[in-house]
Amino acid sequence: AAGNRLVEDDQDESDYDVFVARCRSPHITTPLATWRENARYLAASPTALRFAFLCAYAAHSGVRQLGLQLLPSLRYPLDPPRAFANSVRCPLEWTPLLESGGSRLSELTLAFLVRCLLESPDRASLIGGLNFLANLATVPEKGNEDSLLNGLPSAIWPRLAQLICLPDLAVVCATIEALRFLTKLGQYACAFAWQACLDWSANVAASAVPLILVQPLLALLTLEGQAMGSQSLHFRLNHRTRKR
Repeated sequence: AAGNRLVEDDQDESDYDVFVARCRSPHITTPLATWRENARYLAASPTALRFAFLCAYAAHSGVRQLGLQLLPSLRYPLDPPRAFANSVRCPLEWTPLLESGGSRLSELTLAFLVRCLLESPDRASLIGGLNFLANLATVPEKGNEDSLLNGLPSAIWPRLAQLICLPDLAVVCATIEALRFLTKLGQYACAFAWQACLDWSANVAASAVPLILVQPLLALLTLEGQAMGSQSLHFRLNHRTRKR
């Protein structure tokens, strides 16, 4: 609910500083930050956002997991309005991380997404980045469309196409969720993603690209989650060596 108005899952037009995560993955528990009242103050506080990003970049696994739970549960506009771009007196619904040159929130967020989706070998970081990307795409009135399409490298799109084919139920669910909200941005976003995949598949015949991208989605219509086996449940513990 938003105020006294009931909001449906796909018709959430409430203020974007308050958000309930809508991930369909059965492996992800809902952190307290996803409650609207909690998310409102976290997303509107530069100090809270700095803390969440610091946790997500921490070397300690427990602290990093905290950051990966906090950030993906929030959504906010990546670019503040021009009238407030260089002012610390921003409205509550805008969340700038200000420096002398203006807001750096957009740059910090996009760099974090690139790290999670393209650079990090950590599975938890990958799933957190996918959920974060999906949530940022739900800002009302397509507020983050330009920042996400133009700020992220084009390699993000073929990367999402690859992740659909992984035998990992949690990753596949998070990828589909991200694709669902990104494609809901409209025709331009879909054409942009399609062109990025075409450029990436330069060595593939143009007539074969639709099959490469559509076939995995069609296969998911008849795929049972149990058919993926137990590979998504495997994990490995690494022994920690103490420094003397």
